[in-house]
Amino acid sequence: SGEILFEVQNDWATHSGDADARRNDLFTNIEATVQARLAPALKAKSQLTFTPVTNPAPGKDRTFGDQGLFVEHLYLEYTRNAFALRAGKFNQKFGTAWDAAPGIWGTDFAEDYELAEQIGVAVDAVFDAGTAGRHTATVGAFFADTTVLSESLITNRHRTRKAGGGAGNTEDFSSFSVALEGSDIKAMPGLGYHLAYVTRGSDTAGETDEHGYAATLTYKHNIGAVEVAPLVEYVRQNNQAGVIGTDVIYFTTAVALTRGQWNLALSRTARRTEATGAADVDDHVMQASIGYAFANGIGINAGYRHSRESGTNTDTIGALMSYTYAF
Repeated sequence: SGEILFEVQNDWATHSGDADARRNDLFTNIEATVQARLAPALKAKSQLTFTPVTNPAPGKDRTFGDQGLFVEHLYLEYTRNAFALRAGKFNQKFGTAWDAAPGIWGTDFAEDYELAEQIGVAVDAVFDAGTAGRHTATVGAFFADTTVLSESLITNRHRTRKAGGGAGNTEDFSSFSVALEGSDIKAMPGLGYHLAYVTRGSDTAGETDEHGYAATLTYKHNIGAVEVAPLVEYVRQNNQAGVIGTDVIYFTTAVALTRGQWNLALSRTARRTEATGAADVDDHVMQASIGYAFANGIGINAGYRHSRESGTNTDTIGALMSYTYAF
């Protein structure tokens, strides 16, 4: 069984202090997720992704260019009672805004700390505390994928090599993460939380271990016929990417409003970079988008994005059309 997500997105940077950032970018994102049950408690899971794998040329428009196909997930999952074990290539748990923040561009910046395409193992333990909620503790050990699966077809993003360095690029299980998340708390219906810590080792001279901390709160409730779903997430990375003395703080606030087939998403992510011997850099990205989900499964969204990166402001308007096919 599985599903295929089809997305076509167009981003038009109408104004920017950097002339090279002014462009129109039309691209597609396709994610095919498939799982097969090998035994009553054992599943094989995979995801193929087709998306741009390199940045567009400075100041040049792009139309379905630089698209590459790669294996984003490929792992086995064994589940028994309240425990689950995963082994293979998959995302480790750390933060949620890189996936859960609403809107066309709600995940921008937060994707910086997504622990994607990691080779590793992870164990989940689920605790049902009755009226105190349902909670899941996760422990994982991992390293960055340096196998042939780190390459891509059509447009080759090239293989990740250990010699390239960076946090977690060690080819051994010297990186680990722990997470605790929960929901279904009777005294606070609609509330969810996520707490996580990660350390990523480095074997490269001149680099050091990265340490990350994440805390997230989500809440869903109805005001009349409108479902309101705010999200707040704080993430701090010390020695980001293994760079000694470079600490980065992210703070995401977002809300999704849904009424029938209409949705409205507002979000803002602030990013502060504190580097030894350099002035602090404050960046942010904010967006507002509105969308409609048709009964046939097609969704259409349009919106506005404003960002400030390294002192440069950029304004973008865009649209996204999506469709999910399940089988």
